[in-house]
Amino acid sequence: MLTLACTPITLVSALSPGKPPHADTHGAGVARRYVPCTRTPCALLNDTPVSCFKRSRKVKSLSKVVIARLHTEKQFAVPEDLSKWNEMVSIFISKAGLSLPEAVADLDAYSKRKQTWPPDNLIEAPRGVVALRMLAEMATEAYAKGVPTAFLLFDGWTEELREKDPILWIRIQLGKRTGAERIVWLIDQLLADGVQTIEDRFLQQAIVDCGEQAVPALVAKIEALERSEHTSSAHLLHMELLIETLASFDSPLASQTLERLRLHPESSISEMALVYLGRRQRDERPCFVSWL
Repeated sequence: MLTLACTPITLVSALSPGKPPHADTHGAGVARRYVPCTRTPCALLNDTPVSCFKRSRKVKSLSKVVIARLHTEKQFAVPEDLSKWNEMVSIFISKAGLSLPEAVADLDAYSKRKQTWPPDNLIEAPRGVVALRMLAEMATEAYAKGVPTAFLLFDGWTEELREKDPILWIRIQLGKRTGAERIVWLIDQLLADGVQTIEDRFLQQAIVDCGEQAVPALVAKIEALERSEHTSSAHLLHMELLIETLASFDSPLASQTLERLRLHPESSISEMALVYLGRRQRDERPCFVSWL
């Protein structure tokens, strides 16, 4: 299971109101700012009792999916063949109070809401989408235990998921790869475009979730970009995405690399390193996304 084990952080500038989600928010050496999130749930929802009531109902709905998974996994060991896997899926969906068509309908509605601005669905996904994300995690476990067809459930619409729900899409892609393959794939995906997207936050969090084994790969990619001698906006964006992700790790190699980049002859890169070193010294670590 992909886990999230960092302090809640509020993203201040990259998702500011009025800016479309696929806009390039980076200038040369301009870093996003993170501050610890200390507001109460009501404050996060404009301090209105009605909002808190709605959130309570939402939490109750999502908790039903979580409980359904716990009950299902308690009832079943990790399935070792397709028939057991199909039975496990059926029981999980039933206990969650859904059907697969209803979950897919939730996904389609969620995708449409994402086209509006500001996109309120960035914080909370509906119950059906959360259920599908959990099914992807369960499929990963089944796949690793010898059920090669565990992901057949998602066949036929996997590519659509990249736009509909990047979290679900990433989980499916990672589920079919080994740990080392996951790191390489995630970094390649992170650097695939020349503009920053919401999807980058999910990719960065997934890299962090891979643990310190991701650090050598991040450093190697940074060094490769340094050798390329490009100074385009896309090149600087890629450097910042890598440096920001690297700054989430406490390993000696990560610290040494950031210290070296602090003295980089390219001022934009040295400024990036200084910004993230400063945040580390203040113990401000980015929490890119919530995986639920």
